Amino acid sequence: MKDRQEVDAIVNEVVAEAQISRSLLLPEEIDYIHDHVLKKPPRVIHIWALGVGVVIIRRVVLFGGSETENESVPEETVTRTLEEQRL
Repeated sequence: MKDRQEVDAIVNEVVAEAQISRSLLLPEEIDYIHDHVLKKPPRVIHIWALGVGVVIIRRVVLFGGSETENESVPEETVTRTLEEQRL
């Protein structure tokens, strides 16, 4: 039951952030929040991966995926960075 209590505390925090009273929510809405809440916060590697994804998507959208010599990054550098970041 400890897990349920922790998730209830997170649901209360989400409702407080939305600045509404929990009594105004339907039971189905509370269940939805319960089912979709993150049970563990993202770690550094997850946030880093999101940033890398943004950079890649930006390059593809703005430049059509083409690279110039000045912008290219050797694969060894990327691989080394990934290995250093592995937790």
